[in-house]
Parts: sequence; structure tokens; C-alpha cells
Amino acid sequence: MSGKKSIYVSSLHPQFNPEQLREIFGSFGNILDVRVHPDPSNGLAMCVIDFDKAESATAACQMNGQALFENTAITVAPVGPSTELVFKPVDLSLSQQLQANRPLAQRALT
Repeated sequence: MSGKKSIYVSSLHPQFNPEQLREIFGSFGNILDVRVHPDPSNGLAMCVIDFDKAESATAACQMNGQALFENTAITVAPVGPSTELVFKPVDLSLSQQLQANRPLAQRALT
């Protein structure tokens, strides 16, 4: 994980907030930023944590497979060229509208 200062964490309980994640992952080094986003594919959450040093991000990857809440194991991996993520805010109102209209759309296809 040479030079990578960020990690990607998935399978987080959706109630985790940036402050809690700073507390958990802060033991590995100085955290510059934590971005938490819902994962609509599974109802959990995911985040990217930026450290000031690559060594801190490498050490934080030790958390991979650990259960942080209700026996749900998290995935922790370095953010790199193959895992480069751009998180965009989710428009929940649009998502909710699509969910509400889904049965109607399904009827239109039959």
C-alpha cells in the first residue's frame, strides 16, 4: 500500500457517524477527513478515511474483518487506482420517489 493515505471501509452499521469512526480509527494515526455514505445496495454504510501518513492507513487495514457492531464484519482496504471512489451526496427524495413509483413501473412492463 505504498504511499496511499486513504482507506475504504464498507459494511458499517448505518448509525456510525464520522466522530465515532475517528475515535475507532484514530488509534492508527492522525485522521484528516472521514466521509460516510449510505450503501443503498445493502442498507449498511461505507466511508473513506483520509490519514496524514500512508503508514497510518496501512496500519488501519488491520481492522479488515473485525466486527464493530452486531457481529457484522467490516471490510477495510486501501483506496487506490482500482478502488478510487468519488462519493456524491445521495438525493434521498429522488430515491424515495423511485421506490414509491416502482410498483407502477413494474405494472407498465407487464
